[in-house]
Amino acid sequence: MRLRRAAGRTRYCPKKIFNNLTDPPFTRAGQTEPRGSFMDSTKNAEELAVEQEDREDVEALPKSGDLFAGKYRITRMLGRGGMGAVFAADDELVLRKVAIKMLLPSIALGAGSTSRFINEGRAAAKIRNVHVAEVLDVGKVGDVPYITMEYLEGEDLHDILEREGRLPITRAVDHVLQAIEGVAYAHALGIVHRDLKPANLFVAKRVGKTDVTKVLDFGISKSDSITETRDACLTTGGMLIGSPPYMSPEQILTPRDVGPQADIWSLGAVLFELLTGVTPFEHAGSEAAIVLRSIITLEPTPLRSIRTDVTPELESTILRCLEKSKEHRFLHVAELAERLAPFGSGAWRSCVKRAHAKVVHRVSFSPSMDPMPPSANSANTAEILVPKDDGTL
Repeated sequence: MRLRRAAGRTRYCPKKIFNNLTDPPFTRAGQTEPRGSFMDSTKNAEELAVEQEDREDVEALPKSGDLFAGKYRITRMLGRGGMGAVFAADDELVLRKVAIKMLLPSIALGAGSTSRFINEGRAAAKIRNVHVAEVLDVGKVGDVPYITMEYLEGEDLHDILEREGRLPITRAVDHVLQAIEGVAYAHALGIVHRDLKPANLFVAKRVGKTDVTKVLDFGISKSDSITETRDACLTTGGMLIGSPPYMSPEQILTPRDVGPQADIWSLGAVLFELLTGVTPFEHAGSEAAIVLRSIITLEPTPLRSIRTDVTPELESTILRCLEKSKEHRFLHVAELAERLAPFGSGAWRSCVKRAHAKVVHRVSFSPSMDPMPPSANSANTAEILVPKDDGTL
């Protein structure tokens, strides 16, 4: 789902909410109704009920100037989607700008929605890395859960692609290397993002420093510390969660069983698009059902047929990410970073080292994410990758 710019030229994150295959229309900041949804003269009872629910959601959301959760002064809405909204606010206790993401009231009342949202926010809050948008607070106001995040200025890679077209090879690889470091820190905590795409990679401006690429929106992430119900990978309407062009085959077929290799698939799809301006399976069609079927049954477009200055070695690295079988992809994101590093500018080689330090040693973690020695008798444990205690490789 795409949220439009609220005002001015600068984009602020996190402005993406949730993604599924049937997102309803969104609103611009200041609008009280979704664009185009109240103009039709022929609507059935179900459509009218949905519109009424939408009106009630809008009325229940905080307004500019409201004090939210006792400390956040709302300044404006950054965007609203089918399941949630994001607001810019001033934290009056610590005197800083923040971004607040919250579920729409109608969604928050759904079975399990609030607990999953809060659990996922708590999981994301554990990730401390410059290449991940920081989660500052998680809570509830009434029945509505919220996540408070750092407020960033800049634009996402989707917007950059729309404006500039395909990127130079070194620049595209540098963006992905930075994202890999952030994803490595998440994987080390047992968290799989499940929705990596250009729109969730944000190029943040920093005063007096080089711009930095940050991973956004762990809103549909999967954590080993969260026990998922049968439909935890579904939207309230029973549809798959995710963005079709970047979903791995296993995320489509068995969404409850996705692991780190699903993020590796998505990173390969992202880099493919940054280099070519199209997604790997766009040749088959753009409708969601066609894209999903193509990912499962077809091979991706040969990258070098679109862009000849890409070397065979870089193409083979990307295609390995897009292998149908997760066992045939890279073992972990650090291995992918090592393969990509020679094609970057060299400015972000430190990302490779930090990713490698996070994921090259294996231990088992309990569902509470407390470190524990590997044990054949440990139930409900998930094997993930973390560094040694002494920091050596």
